[in-house]
Amino acid sequence: MRFYNYLSEDIENDLYTKLKERCIPYLQEMQRNNYLPLYSGRDSKIPFFIKRIRKDRKPLDTPEGVHNLFNKYFKEKFGYNLRNESIFLTMNRAFARGYGDIHVIFPTGRNYEIYYNPEVMDLYITLEEKIWKRFPKQLGGINLYKIDRLDDDILDKIDDIIEEIVDGYIKRHPKTYVKTELMLRGESYVAVNEYWYNKYIENNIDEILA
Repeated sequence: MRFYNYLSEDIENDLYTKLKERCIPYLQEMQRNNYLPLYSGRDSKIPFFIKRIRKDRKPLDTPEGVHNLFNKYFKEKFGYNLRNESIFLTMNRAFARGYGDIHVIFPTGRNYEIYYNPEVMDLYITLEEKIWKRFPKQLGGINLYKIDRLDDDILDKIDDIIEEIVDGYIKRHPKTYVKTELMLRGESYVAVNEYWYNKYIENNIDEILA
């Protein structure tokens, strides 16, 4: 028990130090926005870790053509290939749990940005629903997660649907709870296992910022 107490104190001190050193601008943003956390499901059991945000992320389940079309319109609107240059977050704990152990994400530094469409809870579910509605007979049975490659004719048909979805995206830290998928672009982030977040961070953000 004594060893565990020492270990807990070390984790608490280390967490406070890392957040003070790297995440003050984001903690101040949390303070202004009702302390709402951003969640991500991760396959990690350690109390917390720091990770850089890749700029060359590749799609795992999405057809490359669809991925590239989203990037095309994100680039036109925001100047970045956001599907390649961001990580996906949520304010919905249950949604995050579907991807692994729940972690609370703290962007580092000042040069981070959060993007979301208030109407999009899951980007590709939204796309599929719009495809079914627009083309119930021709493309109504399409499942984007089960197709490695879409031919150019299909991509041409759904091009304006993708453009319409991207047009609804905004760049802003949510000021209230939203159910939608969020994209975080920046240099890196601190991911804190929810257990340790609840134990040491949730009710102590003001203290960390003092």
